[in-house]
This record gives sequence, structure tokens and C-alpha cells, in this order.
Amino acid sequence: MVVPSAKYYFPDVIRGAQAALLDSGARLVLGISDYSSELEREQIARLIGNGIDGLLVTPSRSMAADPATYLLLQEAPVPVVVVERAIDTARTPLRLSAVRSDHAYGAELAVTHLVAKGHRSIALAWRDSPTAPLVQEGYRRGLDAAGMRSAAIELELTAADAAVDELRRRLNTLLDTCLTHDVDAVIVLPDEAAISLLDVAEDRQVRVPADLVVMAYDDEVASLASVPLTAIAPPKYDVGFLAAQTCLDRVLARARGLPSPVSARVGLLPALSERESSRIPR
Repeated sequence: MVVPSAKYYFPDVIRGAQAALLDSGARLVLGISDYSSELEREQIARLIGNGIDGLLVTPSRSMAADPATYLLLQEAPVPVVVVERAIDTARTPLRLSAVRSDHAYGAELAVTHLVAKGHRSIALAWRDSPTAPLVQEGYRRGLDAAGMRSAAIELELTAADAAVDELRRRLNTLLDTCLTHDVDAVIVLPDEAAISLLDVAEDRQVRVPADLVVMAYDDEVASLASVPLTAIAPPKYDVGFLAAQTCLDRVLARARGLPSPVSARVGLLPALSERESSRIPR
């Protein structure tokens, strides 16, 4: 299994994969790419060279940004399941199975929650990641369903590895935009950026949730914020479990000389965890 990180988001994915293999006699071998596509491809080649029977891979970048890794996976001599990455929109059809969270659904769920609470101006802010375009898609879909697309306000914050000062500058820009356009709710990807927004808001005497509702996307540490954040929680553990189970089925079919199960692309639905940051009467 190759993942970009073992610190944020992916620990639950890894635990799910381990649980799926627990009674099979299979062993999970973990590689961490640190969001380096070059290191990722090296690890994939090394694992295959060491004789692994199947691969679970979360590429560091999207298919559009790094097609080489996905094409490498397609040519792998062992069963492969792509984890937490969308491959449905690839220009060249890929014969790969994939299991991921349906992040577009998750973002639409966030908008629906806020609209139901009476919010009429909802912004979206994100740090760059392969997840961000899917969250944008769901945000826009939610606004369309509510007849609010013309009020869309979207702001890219920074790259994930940007300096703290740069993130804070962009969060101040986000807050300025919210105040200027009478935004009453904002969805922020990921949790860490949402928590930093709370600090910026407090410094500027903007009250959360009384003046501005803040929602996080990821639900890794959202509950630990100074104002516990309502958050969209992708089903990370279940994604890992189903991905490993899917890969194991293909490995066992091959070992028994049976036809490989048909390739599948599965999107699991995120859930909403409501907390103090969106609990105000409207």
C-alpha cells in the first residue's frame, strides 16, 4: 500500500485496509510517498520488484496533473486498486478499479445543511489538493439545487506546504471577502485551514457562529477547534477496508486460476458531523 502520508487523513484508511486483511493471512506492506510523484513511482516499482501480490495506491496528484503514475498502475503485473482518487474523468479510459469517498456528494451535503439552516450566502475556500476539484463540483451542485449559483464565492487558499504566514494572509483575504459580500457561512477544506480561520476571525472580532458559520471538510481534528467545527467526514476507514477487500478478491482469483472479478469504481458517501460552529437559530 502506497499513500502520501501516514499522519493526516490516511491513518484511518490504513487501519481499514489492515482490518480487511486480518483473517486472510495477507500482510500489508506500507510505503509513504510524502506527496512526491517521483518517490511514489519508485516505491511502486520497488514493491512490484519485491514480489507483492497486489497494490493499493493513493497517487499524490490527480490523474490530470500526473497521468504517468496512473498509466504505470494500469500496466502493473499485479491487481491494483486506486484509493481515494477519482479516475472516472480520465481522457484515456483506465482498466483500473478504484474505491474513494464521493467528495462531490460531501460538499453538496454541506451546502444543503447550511441552506436548511437559512443561510443564503455560502462561500467555499480550499487548499490545493486532488480532493479540491471534487469539493468544488459538489459545492456548485448544491448551490444550483438551491437556486443560489449566482451567489457563489470561491477562494483558493494556498498549497498544502505553504508557509503559515502565507496561509494567514489568504485567510484574512477570505474573511475580507466574506464581510464585503455579506457571506454568512463558509466551507473550508481541510480542517487545519478551518481552524486557522477561527483564529483569524477571533483576532478581528468576528464571532463564530454568530457572525459567520464555519464548516470544515475532512473531520480529522475539527472537533478539537476552539469552536468545535461542524464538518463533513469522509468514510476513510471504510474506503481502506473496501479497497483492500477488492484487491484481495482479485489476488485470490488469480491464485486459484479463476477469472478476475470485473473492474469496479465505488464512491462511498461522506457523513455530516454537526457541532457548535453551525448551531445558531436562523
